[in-house]
Amino acid sequence: MADALQLACYPQLVATIWPIDNEFSKRVSELMYASVIDGGLETLNVAEALNNAVRTLRDEMRTMNEILLDDDNSLIWAPYIYMGA
Repeated sequence: MADALQLACYPQLVATIWPIDNEFSKRVSELMYASVIDGGLETLNVAEALNNAVRTLRDEMRTMNEILLDDDNSLIWAPYIYMGA
């Protein structure tokens, strides 16, 4: 799907490589867009904003007691990717 959107002239995309939970995608979106608003839509800013959002989610997962996936929450924070030119 992301490839098709890039072919349709969307120069920058944030996508996931597998289905994700809405609760966590909402959190990543909030963090990422707050950073993009501050930094602008340049390629580096968007990619860095996604990286920071995913790192924040990962750190928050470490402190949550209610969700444990065999001590590996990477299925929650790892699927996010940035595609851009």
